[in-house]
Order: sequence, then C-alpha cells, then structure tokens
Amino acid sequence: MWWKDPNWLVQAAVAIATFLVAFIAVYGDALKRRLLPPKLSLKLKSDSGELTNLSLHDPISDRVSKAKGRYFHLSVVNEGFSIATNTGVYLTSIMLRGAGGDWHQKWNGDALLSWRNGALYPVLRETGSTPIDADFYYLVENKWLELCVVEGARSNNIPTDSEPFRPGRWRKQIEMIVTVQAKSTESMSKPYTFNVVWDGNWEEGDKEILRHLKIQQTQDMND
Repeated sequence: MWWKDPNWLVQAAVAIATFLVAFIAVYGDALKRRLLPPKLSLKLKSDSGELTNLSLHDPISDRVSKAKGRYFHLSVVNEGFSIATNTGVYLTSIMLRGAGGDWHQKWNGDALLSWRNGALYPVLRETGSTPIDADFYYLVENKWLELCVVEGARSNNIPTDSEPFRPGRWRKQIEMIVTVQAKSTESMSKPYTFNVVWDGNWEEGDKEILRHLKIQQTQDMND
C-alpha cells in the first residue's frame, strides 16, 4: 500500500517544503506586515536645524539669489518588524495665537511634507529599520520662515503673512502650534504637536539661532 512505501514520506515532505517556499516567496512580506506591522514615530532631528546655502528663485523677476538658511527635519522611525510602504509625513493642523493670547484653529487637512534631499526619492517611501528624514521648516536669513509642504499639497487655506502670497510662509514674528503625523499603507504614527516661536530675526550660529527660533515638541496627542 502507498502508506507503507517509505519513498512516499520523502516525496510528501519535499512537496510540502516546496509549497511553503513558494507561499512565503509570494505572500511572505504581506503576511509579515499583517502579523508584525510597522510601528511609526516622529521626532525633531535637531533643535537648531542644519545650516545650508540656498538658491532662491524670484518668480516675479525670474532671478536667482544666494542666501544662508536653516532646514529643520523630522526623523521617521520604524520600530516595528516589517517595512512600512508608501510612507509620508503629513501636516494635519495649524493653530495660531491671537492678540488676546488665546489659541485659534486656523487650518486642518492633510498636507504632505517634502523629504530631505527630496529630488532623490519618490514622494512616498519605504521605511525600514533606518530612520528617514522629512523637511519640516526652513528659515531664510533675514527673509522668512516656511513650512516644507510639497507644491502639489500646498493648500491656499494654509495661513501666511507673506507678500507676495505664499501659503505656509511667514515674514514677521509668529507663534504657532502645528500637528504632524507619519502615515503608511500599513500603519500610522500618533499625531505629534510642536510649538513653534519665531521672533522674526536671524543669527547664523547653532546656539545663536535658538535665541530667535524655537521648535519644541509638546506632549504627544493620545498619550
């Protein structure tokens, strides 16, 4: 009988092993993401940002000028056991302090932030065990502070005091609370809030700039 044939056990084991290898090859990553999903979080990379040289294009005169600036970045961290696909960091709300000192909700939405060195990467990225950095704000010497929203996501409803009109750009002192969140196909981080205070001024040094611009993470929402 077939069950008495020792070769049958070997053939069955080979067939099962072959099936499992094929199954894992096709469905392994998806199964891993479902059973062991990514776990995303955000943190400010540096209080003082990163000093850099900027090339600024004036759309009115079509001229390019040089200026000093600082980029402030958010690090996306995946503490899970699988890769997060189609990851993006989104600005979700802005609150501004009014003349009487009260906070007022000025904008809600889902505005995608750019990636650090974004020209090298797709708009949405994979996030594994190595943190990746999104642009948060950039400050231009003696000019403005601006949120780093990608052009296609820059809603005209985002607050500004800039002339010419540029949503998410401020030329004068400003105090705001912004909320951001990392999102992927498989998971999303908690919302993170940051208090941002700028006095409208600039100094080049790492320590000196902290006299004028402070970006501080507040307590995580939902904690």
